[in-house]
Amino acid sequence: PIADANGRVIGFGGRIFESGIRNQESGKTEAKYINTPQTLIYDKSRVLYGFDKAKQDIRAQNRVVLVEGYMDCVMSHQAGVKNTVAVSGTALSAQQLKILRRLSDTLVCSYDTDEAGDSATKRSLALAAQFEFDRRIALIPSGKDPADTVSESPEAWQKAVSEAKPVVEFYFEKALRDFNPLSADGKKSISALLFPYIAELASEIEKAHWVGQLAVRLGIPEEAIWRELRRAKKVTDYGQARN
Repeated sequence: PIADANGRVIGFGGRIFESGIRNQESGKTEAKYINTPQTLIYDKSRVLYGFDKAKQDIRAQNRVVLVEGYMDCVMSHQAGVKNTVAVSGTALSAQQLKILRRLSDTLVCSYDTDEAGDSATKRSLALAAQFEFDRRIALIPSGKDPADTVSESPEAWQKAVSEAKPVVEFYFEKALRDFNPLSADGKKSISALLFPYIAELASEIEKAHWVGQLAVRLGIPEEAIWRELRRAKKVTDYGQARN
């Protein structure tokens, strides 16, 4: 059952265990999850799965944990991380973030570690930046999702959430692992990965901190990085305006 903020059931979600099987009649591949379609009382862009049970803990901890699927949310609550909610079959929306922002300053994102999950994480974090959340990422073992992690070790999931890293720190470390900061191509790739996240920061002090860190690791004057950062932001803003 999917409930509204007051605990009233407004829809249902289900898991097809034999997903990936091709339907002989329609020729389409069965979806992994199915849920109630959009209705007058079930607005997917406003509803967050588990919110009715998580809202008190979200407010008390001033932190919300965002996961991708129903079972991720259920298992997270089972592991004692009761400030967890999940999106309901859609991408995270501005309306959902407005609801969460009333209760919390910090958003911890932990989607699946596959390519689709990584893309969803980046979109969600970019949107959350507009609401000035303290955005963090809970790192779970490669190839796992929160439900898998809880099944193997509830303590590992609790640790991942409690040690969630600020978004720029997370991608800063990732960029330095993936690219060579001593080569010209490596410097360019690291900057391209990090600039969007630095530019999204609401605090100018935080921006200055990460520009300084980037300058040290790349061996480049800070002013050069500031110039490139401003140029990248103009390109991003132009692209968003056209869309």
